[in-house]
Amino acid sequence: MSGYNLHELILVLVASSILTVICVAGILIFGGRNFGGGTAPTRPVSERMVLFRFNGPRLVIVPEDWAGTLAHPTGADDWSRLADLLRPRFPDLPATPADVPEEEVIDLRARLPTDQARLCIDRDGDVVSLYFREAAPITPLDSHRMRLREISVMDSRAQLDNLPFPVWQTDAQGQVHWRNAEYQQLETVMHDRDQPPLMDGPEQTLPDPRRARARLYRTPLDPRGQQSGKTYDVIGTPGPQGWHYAAQDVTAQIRAEGTQQNFVQTLTKTFAQLDTGLAIFSRERELMLFNPALVDLTTLSADFMASRPTFTDVFDRLRDKQIMPEPKNYSSWREHLRSLASAAAKGTYEDRWSLPSGATYRVIGRPHPNGALAFLVDDITAEVTLTRQFRQQMTLSQSVLDAMADAIAVFAADGTMGYCNDAFLQLWDVPQPVDGPVITLRAMLDVWRDHCRTPEVLTELVSRMHSLTIRSDWSGTVVGDSGNEIRVRLIPLSGGAAMVTFTVAEQVLEDGSVHHLPEPVRAEHS
Repeated sequence: MSGYNLHELILVLVASSILTVICVAGILIFGGRNFGGGTAPTRPVSERMVLFRFNGPRLVIVPEDWAGTLAHPTGADDWSRLADLLRPRFPDLPATPADVPEEEVIDLRARLPTDQARLCIDRDGDVVSLYFREAAPITPLDSHRMRLREISVMDSRAQLDNLPFPVWQTDAQGQVHWRNAEYQQLETVMHDRDQPPLMDGPEQTLPDPRRARARLYRTPLDPRGQQSGKTYDVIGTPGPQGWHYAAQDVTAQIRAEGTQQNFVQTLTKTFAQLDTGLAIFSRERELMLFNPALVDLTTLSADFMASRPTFTDVFDRLRDKQIMPEPKNYSSWREHLRSLASAAAKGTYEDRWSLPSGATYRVIGRPHPNGALAFLVDDITAEVTLTRQFRQQMTLSQSVLDAMADAIAVFAADGTMGYCNDAFLQLWDVPQPVDGPVITLRAMLDVWRDHCRTPEVLTELVSRMHSLTIRSDWSGTVVGDSGNEIRVRLIPLSGGAAMVTFTVAEQVLEDGSVHHLPEPVRAEHS
């Protein structure tokens, strides 16, 4: 039963054993000096017999040495208190004085075959007499043993009263005839109720303890009738003539479970609105949570997902539906699944699944509390398509730039070079900037100074590119290190970028002659 740990169950079993000892030994322990009801003879009727006389349920004659024990404030009447003491040895003792037939003597034998005690009961109108007779006079050894039992019972009762949960005992009909301090507090709270607290149903529904097993149930305790009380988990174990009970307050646990359930429902509603597919596998690698997006993305049926399939079953279905890539043979597929689960448990699994349909899924595996695994599935087909189209456009733009004879470079507003063509790289002997460091305007100025005889023109170019106010078209001419004339042109672009073109105006041919290039035709800029 939820709510009990091993330590608490051991306490329950110990409590049951102590209760049994109390019931068996209780009738042998009759200490005390005072009793508030009636008078009593100073001596028993004989050496081996004692007399109890009732007028209705009120005890009017009681042996002096029994008075203190019967005066224990259990909340019951005189007859019930005496019956609680005698019934463990005489289980057929009538429940009330009215159940004793008139003009007929009831002769009750003790329950154990080795116990020779007898209890005789007769009734004359409202007067009921009980004659309790032992088989032999008590000896000093028997007296010593009884005192030892008395000490043991007192210690046991003290231990039970100190337990932080209710412990009590009933007869076969459900009447409580012993309880610890914690249960007595509950009785005080529930004093206006007909039924004893924490009992499961009416008395007549209790099973026979001689043929029953332990009873486990949960019951509320609502003294004000406003649904604001506590809830207890109760375990009842059958005894020789009744039931031994122990209960635990599980109100906080129930509230925590309710809070957790509400939290899970809230998360479930949230997950249901996500476009990302979610699958959570338990420590045993069973699917314990998924959302509708996962069903849509994987095309796996909701019935299959709700049947708590294993991790392997789910991914086998995905392979059959060609939702994920698979190795060429089945043995390597199994190894692939083990590696996938291991990587997800470490929080390092992330992959892209390219499907035959043309769709692309991004799958991420992450560890989840208590050894579980969580997988997230995103459809990134649009993103991949857009990226592919952008790369195609970039490739086309680069091809156009490379086809031009002029050396061209485009610098961003922060001074980093974003594009250049092959003519630019060849003219200035710059290595291809593929996966290398970013080329800056300052670095290019150093290159230009090393390859030009008139670097002051390029210094002005750089100044204009750094200026926030001078963003008009500009041109100039520099002399290269081979004596070639190179026309330079600065063209402002949007966003603070700028394009620089270099046109060789004069080329020195192999035969030493000089070839002049025509002036480029360009539009005038204000």
